[in-house]
Amino acid sequence: MEVEHIGFRVSEPISMAKWYAENLGFQVKRQNGDDSSGGAFVLDNSGKVMLEIFADPKVKAFEPDSRNPLTVHLAFASENINQDIMQLEEAGAQFVEKNTNESTGDHIALMLDPWGNSLQIVQRKIKIL
Repeated sequence: MEVEHIGFRVSEPISMAKWYAENLGFQVKRQNGDDSSGGAFVLDNSGKVMLEIFADPKVKAFEPDSRNPLTVHLAFASENINQDIMQLEEAGAQFVEKNTNESTGDHIALMLDPWGNSLQIVQRKIKIL
């Protein structure tokens, strides 16, 4: 077996799918309904990672403000971390912090998407994948 998707109950899935497509390179593979009761499957530009983001009044929404931003995060590989930070900020993401891992030489930035979900932007000195 292999992972098909990772699912998140969010507050505005259709708006979030559009933002992820426009700013993070995702492709909307399937979408239905609206922000209050719909959902979407979005596929990253590698074609290997798919997220299901959905709204369901019967399911409590994921509350990103109630945890440390590193507890659950989506990490994105970057070739130019400073440029990507600027572009995401212009699109409505919030910058949290940036640091360099001294043991690996990786540059890592933590950001929040417009809904408060954690995004980690990683420029690796030596790629893992």
